[in-house]
Amino acid sequence: MRASAATLFVVAPLFVSCADDASAFSPHGPYNGNDASLASNELPPALEAMWREHPLWQSGTRLRANIEDGAEGAARFVASFTDTQLDVSCSLALASDGELRCLPIGDGTSRYLDAACKQPALVYANTGTPTCPTSPLVVGGGASPYLVAGSVPKQVVYRNENGKCVGAAAYDCIYSLKPAPVSIFLRGTVRAQVIDNAVSLNWIEYEDGARVAGAITDRKRGSTCSPSPSDRCEPETQGYVELRKSRRDGEFAYFADANCKRPAAVSFVGKGGKPSSVYSLEDYECSPVYSYHSVGDKLSVGYRLIDGRCERAPADRPLPLFELKKKLDPETFPRLLRARAGSGRLQLEYFASLDGRPLMTGELYDSQFALGCSRTTFADGTTRCMPRRTSEKHAEIFYSDPTCADGTEVVGVTANGCGLQPFAVEITQGVSVERVHWIGAVIAEPEQLFERRDECLPVPRNPGTEPLTFRWLGDEIELAQIDQRLE
Repeated sequence: MRASAATLFVVAPLFVSCADDASAFSPHGPYNGNDASLASNELPPALEAMWREHPLWQSGTRLRANIEDGAEGAARFVASFTDTQLDVSCSLALASDGELRCLPIGDGTSRYLDAACKQPALVYANTGTPTCPTSPLVVGGGASPYLVAGSVPKQVVYRNENGKCVGAAAYDCIYSLKPAPVSIFLRGTVRAQVIDNAVSLNWIEYEDGARVAGAITDRKRGSTCSPSPSDRCEPETQGYVELRKSRRDGEFAYFADANCKRPAAVSFVGKGGKPSSVYSLEDYECSPVYSYHSVGDKLSVGYRLIDGRCERAPADRPLPLFELKKKLDPETFPRLLRARAGSGRLQLEYFASLDGRPLMTGELYDSQFALGCSRTTFADGTTRCMPRRTSEKHAEIFYSDPTCADGTEVVGVTANGCGLQPFAVEITQGVSVERVHWIGAVIAEPEQLFERRDECLPVPRNPGTEPLTFRWLGDEIELAQIDQRLE
């Protein structure tokens, strides 16, 4: 069966703009949403004033901050600036001259003009129109971006395929590229600002005056940390404890001793460095639960259990192993305040120190449905704030009528055991969301299900598939159209 829709909630308008007005790994990624609000008596009285007085980003004379604007005070920086001189989105990266600079995002060098894959090219998909798109001034190329040198007549271009240069296809719109002098990209620096006894804040500052808040540092441990659902700043780890999918040979995949008694952790610190901490996934049935550990010495030899025997791990492992030490007490991680900015339906969740100083933005929040949401482009080209999924259940659209007539839609919901019930479903068009509907009342399972593809086809019932609960498709949820703009 084809999954034509996924569990969703209601959506609210979202504006994308460019306005004047924030590398280790965190297993949580960006803050993944804790919808419970802090009690009002936990928030400092001057919290709103602190948000206004200490913005987490600022545009410069040349770099403009790309933000998502939910209106009425709900706006957040979205990871990059627009370089108005070069007309390109950029972010801080190490350039080929060893300087930190605002370099173009992405890599435009996947095609080449020559059979040796030495001369990079920018190509556009053939559209059958006589006019080619206007080329950008620069394109990304990692630490060494490129200038667009000029257009090239239609020809076959090449691509590097596993180290072998092979012909790709002929393109109508081709532009040759040449190395850009990295000096044309603005330099940036990272400056640490002490906030209180618990945390400091790293600022990325550019030479034109633009700046944005970066990582939070746990001052006690001297390592970066990220907000978690528990409102603690949990370590951004540099390694992990690999667990076995099958518990037949125990829980841990690697060990530090020949008796397979002392667990080992995998590190991904570059140049042989030692991780400040590692994480272990304790539970993932309904929501992830992580624990954090310190590590001991790097291991010259690692071990693993195979069919009950403790044997040496392969010597050619790409990632080194360290002995796993004590579990870190989460009560020792810095506490943070979680608050919301904005007075409209959409608000912006953010995190602050205990005295109210803003540190990091979270996600946009739909206050009408008490759910975080993110920018989603719909099939009609509009952009809206799509509340995130809070259930692993998914829904599929079927028809109870052999002609797949409108009005005969039913929703099949698959359970996952976490007890969360979806109440809205998205209908997709290809990979884009077309519209969102409420999920109606539970109904008896139809005698036969159909799905609309090129034609209306019956859906076979496969033994052993997960059981579905069936509901009527409710009314379409009216979604406000929005604008995308630069300021």
